[in-house]
Amino acid sequence: MGSGIPDNDTLRSFGITFGQLLAWDDEERRRWLVESQPDGEHRTNWWLSIIQSLNGLTTRFGDVSGQEVANRLAMLASVVSEYPELADVPPELTPDGAARRNLGNIRLSREEALRMAENRTDRPIEEIRELREVRTLVRRLGNLVDRIRDDHLRHEVREWPAVQGRLP
Repeated sequence: MGSGIPDNDTLRSFGITFGQLLAWDDEERRRWLVESQPDGEHRTNWWLSIIQSLNGLTTRFGDVSGQEVANRLAMLASVVSEYPELADVPPELTPDGAARRNLGNIRLSREEALRMAENRTDRPIEEIRELREVRTLVRRLGNLVDRIRDDHLRHEVREWPAVQGRLP
């Protein structure tokens, strides 16, 4: 692994790509992450490179949005938070970090989302897409809410499920 930093070429050397890693079920992903992370001083850099590579997807591919990157990081954070052996990770892969990122990618307030959802059949397609993005971001938070340590953040995350159920 050389420097211990997994870029897409490094992942390919393991016979996988980021897309495959993210497509695996939680158990397969956990197993790969546990077995592949380096020990010692390279561990944090390894995790950071995963985050940076996911962030880089937004600039390399026009069809991968910031919301999609946030969702993918939330998915990884959900897996990581279930296993103590994966506890030494960058803040972006903690439940709190992932929740902050997802909430930060929601461009509407809860009130705006509820108001727009009331008469969504009359809305332009762009607004429907925006509501669907909100729904997707909020749905990922459901897997993290009980593991969020910051009380204020956990309270904020718990406010969104009532909205989620009314979104397209």
